[in-house]
Amino acid sequence: MNTLTATSYLGPAKVVEARTGRILVAMPDKKAWVTPAMQFTYEASAGDTLLVIGQDDLFYAIGVLNGSGRTALQVPGDLDLQAPHGRIRMQARDGLEFRAKAVQFVAEAWDAALGTVRQSCEELWTKVRGAMRISTRRRETRIRETDRTRAGRIIQTAAKDVQIDGEKIHLG
Repeated sequence: MNTLTATSYLGPAKVVEARTGRILVAMPDKKAWVTPAMQFTYEASAGDTLLVIGQDDLFYAIGVLNGSGRTALQVPGDLDLQAPHGRIRMQARDGLEFRAKAVQFVAEAWDAALGTVRQSCEELWTKVRGAMRISTRRRETRIRETDRTRAGRIIQTAAKDVQIDGEKIHLG
């Protein structure tokens, strides 16, 4: 059974320098290179405070007490995040970014409160089984080629003028 000796350490250490696979830290009585030994990948930055354990010249970073570096969670196969009896919340000051070959959302309801929405698509297909309602102060549509509407009935109402401008207007 190992026992802690006078040369062992367990406590906070300030990051002085970070390199791939090892980190130089300052402990109360010395500086040492430590090996990251955390469950996740953390890219330490100078000034971070890590939880370090070790003995003699062999030290490991086993946690982050105060950090500003990047944390990465990487798994070799599928990853499931589940909260069968609760919610999953994500929050980020500078935004969320998703990159994938395909994204699928399956939900009974989708509520979004957004400031601005910008979409850029090669094609956009929308299928609504019931009614599609749009409520807006103003609407502009710009179409370079053909605008085609097919409907059983078209009813348009304007409180003021209706203006149609075209080289030719075909009715009937």
